[in-house]
Amino acid sequence: MWARLSVFILRNRIAFLAVIAAITVFMAFKAQEREMDYHFAQVLPATDPTLLDFEKFKSQFGEESHLLIIGIQDSSVYELEKFQKLLKLTDSLKVVPAVNQVISFAQSLDLVKD
Repeated sequence: MWARLSVFILRNRIAFLAVIAAITVFMAFKAQEREMDYHFAQVLPATDPTLLDFEKFKSQFGEESHLLIIGIQDSSVYELEKFQKLLKLTDSLKVVPAVNQVISFAQSLDLVKD
């Protein structure tokens, strides 16, 4: 059986190569019509509390795909040693070539409790 199949393929090699070339050209032509989708698939149900919190956050602050927000939850962040480390972190992020701007409360001029 395999011998017959190999003989058939070898005898009709030009036809097989033409079919493979036609399929390749067709796929290359169709590939030009494709577009990339940079949205994440929704893996959480619409009633999930985390998703609801995220949607509330987006409605309040907007959605920027080229923005990185780092949050700190530490009540002792205003201690001198930790505050200096935070200041050092923001300064080190400013020198990264791809970073345009760093905004931090450690670099605020007037910090007033509201």
